[in-house]
Amino acid sequence: SRHVGVSPYGYARLRGKLVVDPNEIEIVRLILKLRQTGKTLWDIAHYLNDLGHKNRRGTAWEHSLVRNIINRHEGNLERIEEEIWESVNS
Repeated sequence: SRHVGVSPYGYARLRGKLVVDPNEIEIVRLILKLRQTGKTLWDIAHYLNDLGHKNRRGTAWEHSLVRNIINRHEGNLERIEEEIWESVNS
């Protein structure tokens, strides 16, 4: 089945299928790892901005975007690590 609409951050659509976006998935991984260390949404947004990372729209990170990513991907860090590994080694 073909999906329509915006793909979740960390992924892109290729021929209607969700695939790992190598740049975005590393940001997702970083966000989840920072959250595990107890960082707040604001801390994470500031950290990403300090590193010069832009969100998908090319603007600065805000806590609400960080929250959306955490809500979508929380508990999936292990799966994300596997997907990164598979995309690098395929």
